[in-house]
Amino acid sequence: MKETIARPQAHFNGASFIINQGYPMLLEVKCYATLAKFQPKENEFHLGPKPMLRDLIVFLGIPEGEIKISFANGVIVGPEYELQEGDRVGLFPAVGGG
Repeated sequence: MKETIARPQAHFNGASFIINQGYPMLLEVKCYATLAKFQPKENEFHLGPKPMLRDLIVFLGIPEGEIKISFANGVIVGPEYELQEGDRVGLFPAVGGG
């Protein structure tokens, strides 16, 4: 009989998914401006197989709606972007001013 393992569950844009903490991936992540408080100290993340950007956002604890623009390797991407080993990710909040 296959053992069922309880995994942390997360929510993003109304969708629920499981965070699998068993697959390490090296990423370079930079959180800008008001997101700097979420800046990770390490570059290794355990996000599960075929992780998407939204998995990383939840892993970092960034609240839904806080990110306005996200980049991977210098290209604008959305939360459905499938992360690859070695990606350089930049996360930017909405910025107001006058």
